[in-house]
Amino acid sequence: MRDAEAIEAFAASQNRIKSMALIHEKLYESQSLERIDFGDYLRSMVEEIGSAYYAVAGRVKLELEFERVDLAVDSAIPLGLIVNELLTNCYKYAFPGDRSGRIALRLRVVEAGAARRVALEVEDDGIGLDSEAPSPGGLGRELVKGLSAQLKADLSVDGSHGTRYRVEFDLKA
Repeated sequence: MRDAEAIEAFAASQNRIKSMALIHEKLYESQSLERIDFGDYLRSMVEEIGSAYYAVAGRVKLELEFERVDLAVDSAIPLGLIVNELLTNCYKYAFPGDRSGRIALRLRVVEAGAARRVALEVEDDGIGLDSEAPSPGGLGRELVKGLSAQLKADLSVDGSHGTRYRVEFDLKA
C-alpha cells in the first residue's frame, strides 16, 4: 500500500469513527437516551464531512431535505455509517478535476400501507458509476450493502446519470 492510500484509508476510518461518536453526542443532548432526531444528526454530519472535503465542497451545491425522523440507536448507527460512506464517495469520486455539481440528501418517512418506512436518498449529478472502471470506493460500496442488510433495508442504486442511492426500511416503534 502506498503512503497516499494508507493516509486515505486512515482518514476514511477516522470519518466512520466521528460518525458514530456524533450519534452518541446527539443521544446525550436529546431528552431520550434511546432515540435521536436523525435529521438533526445529518445536518451536523454533513457539515463535518464538508469541512473534511472543503476543496470539493466549495464547488458543490448541497440540497438538504430532512424531515424529523426519530431513530433508535440500532438503526441510527448503521444509517449514519451509510450516509458517511455515500457522501464521502460523492466528494471523492463524483466531481473530478474542477468539475462542479450538486449533491442532494433527503430523509423522510413514507407510508407503505399500514407500515411506516424511513427513506434516505443520496444523489449527485457527477460522473456516475462506470461498470467498466475500477470500483472506486469498492469497500465503501460493500459496507453500504452490508449495513443496508443489517437494517433489513431495500437498497437501490442508479448510476446512469450521476449516482443515486436509496435506502428504505421499516421505522421501528
